[in-house]
Amino acid sequence: MTPADERRRSVSADHVTSALTTPIGRGEVDTFDRRVGLGTIVTADGRRLDFHAIEIADGSRDIEVGRRVAFVERRRLGIPQAVGVREI
Repeated sequence: MTPADERRRSVSADHVTSALTTPIGRGEVDTFDRRVGLGTIVTADGRRLDFHAIEIADGSRDIEVGRRVAFVERRRLGIPQAVGVREI
């Protein structure tokens, strides 16, 4: 394994660890466009987080506006997003 492979492996392991230790947020689905698979969640403290349909935990890739959800907040390219979105 090359040094570059080792670095990628280490970063990947850190990514998984941080996802497991990140607190769960709660909010409500504010928008969801089924055609493009993008939506927003309004958090309990009023912030808006984007999410993609692949982040819907039940695998359906579909969720109704107004549903209360739990999620993990993660930054991707410096932008906070909701991942692991599930209805509560």
